[in-house]
Amino acid sequence: MEYNKIESILATISEKETDILDKPTAEEWKELSNKFNCSFSDEFRYFIELMSLWSFSGEIYNVSKGNNNGNDTIEDVYNHEMKYGNWNVNMIPFEGIGNGDYFCISKLDSKVYYYYHDKDEFEEYYDSFKTWMEDLPNFLA
Repeated sequence: MEYNKIESILATISEKETDILDKPTAEEWKELSNKFNCSFSDEFRYFIELMSLWSFSGEIYNVSKGNNNGNDTIEDVYNHEMKYGNWNVNMIPFEGIGNGDYFCISKLDSKVYYYYHDKDEFEEYYDSFKTWMEDLPNFLA
């Protein structure tokens, strides 16, 4: 999915960010990729970068450690869950839903998973990040 298509989806469900926020740098993406020993899809990188321009209703975690939306970083949330929970090392949380629930991408495949904190389990939710993006207007309706 192209950058402009993702932005057009966000435009239907979000407001423009009022502050000027930093996009993740190439070095920050490299650090995160090295931490998880994986590559992130273009769609995922575009979406995270667009969070510097759009105010999203969910708690999207940051890659940028600079001037960001104030949410935790992906790395910080992952480290917290690894320290205090029975976290699957292959799951990378990118959106906090509340009550300890998350949307995650897996470093093993291109699917999006939902983590249920109360059940301490992951469920495949979408077959790809692209599908997750395309369904956002319905999910948030």
